[in-house]
Amino acid sequence: MGIVKKYSQDESGNFAIMASVCTTVLLLVTMMAVDFAKVVSTKRKVAAVTDAAALAGAQAFDSPERALIVQQFLEANGSQMLPSKFVGEPVIRFDDASGDVFVSVATEVDLPFAKMLGNGTQQVDYKSIVAYPNSIDPLTIAFALDVSGSMGWNTKDGQVKLNVLKEATKQLFAEIDSSVRNKTSIEKYLRTGMSAFSNVLAAEQAMSWGFIDVEQAIDGLVAGGTTNSAVALENAYKQIKDDRAYRQSVDPTFNLATLDEFVIFMTDGENTAGGIPEILDEDSYETCLTMRDDGIEVYAVAFTAPTKGQLLLIDCASWDNQSVDAESKRNRNRGRRCGGENARASAGQNNARNNNGGFSDRAEEALNQCRADVVDDKKEHYFDAEDAKSFKEIFRLIGQKINESSIRIKS
Repeated sequence: MGIVKKYSQDESGNFAIMASVCTTVLLLVTMMAVDFAKVVSTKRKVAAVTDAAALAGAQAFDSPERALIVQQFLEANGSQMLPSKFVGEPVIRFDDASGDVFVSVATEVDLPFAKMLGNGTQQVDYKSIVAYPNSIDPLTIAFALDVSGSMGWNTKDGQVKLNVLKEATKQLFAEIDSSVRNKTSIEKYLRTGMSAFSNVLAAEQAMSWGFIDVEQAIDGLVAGGTTNSAVALENAYKQIKDDRAYRQSVDPTFNLATLDEFVIFMTDGENTAGGIPEILDEDSYETCLTMRDDGIEVYAVAFTAPTKGQLLLIDCASWDNQSVDAESKRNRNRGRRCGGENARASAGQNNARNNNGGFSDRAEEALNQCRADVVDDKKEHYFDAEDAKSFKEIFRLIGQKINESSIRIKS
């Protein structure tokens, strides 16, 4: 009994035992946390691919190969779900009665640490339901289009720029029209207006239902004069505000929160009208900033525009990140600043202009780098076309992006 009592009271090894136990527990918790993070990350990836596949199916709702389109999308993008892999076949259903496409996928992810405890895999499933583009949300589009003299010049692929604009606008509307299952929705929900500018407000088409009136008005535009984008942007904003009041006068129950509003601003030059062009730039920019602060999404297109024209368009375009766009008044856009004091400071000169009135080489280099940094955050809203083909494709793409606002992930 003496020996037993002696060893039972000996605490010299307790610390080593407790340290060993704590280390083991801590190691197990760390392993479980790593596996859990892997599952959470995988589920996000699976969800993103499944939602995108369902959206692709919704876009192709009237295609005889619509299920195959979804299947091929999943197969083509399955690598984005790594480290998970498909388990079995995805479930793809199109419900034409309700106008929904249902996509469900099952995947499996290996968990190396869990494998040590006997269960080395975790199934990650996801389901997505997306509505067909059966109709469009209430939608307003206002154009601010350059018709100055240079719009009568030829592109490098031999087409008159103004004629290219007319064709591109038709393609934009055709893209919107093609995705709407119920064609009466166009006349019921879509309203469009147009403001064309040279050195003055050269032409205007008041807001009207559908897009036929605006399409015809753009067809009748002629090129001439210098450039003052401020007048057209101000008028486009006025058209949108007046349109809100009109919609509510027609339907007092109309909810403005459901209205998607867009401005498409295009120029092939820089402000050159009388007075100080920098003031016109500032007025244009402030209007763009006010519109975006008012919930209006701005697409900006440079059509073989010079550097200063591009900088204004870059600043006018909405940020791709809406939370950043919401901070625009506090986070002043950097595009035009790139061509102002920043460019001059980077060039190490009191005057960043050369003898011909353009930017010096050093200022141009600083400007281009500054501009590239901004454009990277606006690549979904700012576009630069160098020829007729790319310009038409940009307008078609903008139509597609506007279309996407009418397709919603339901669950």
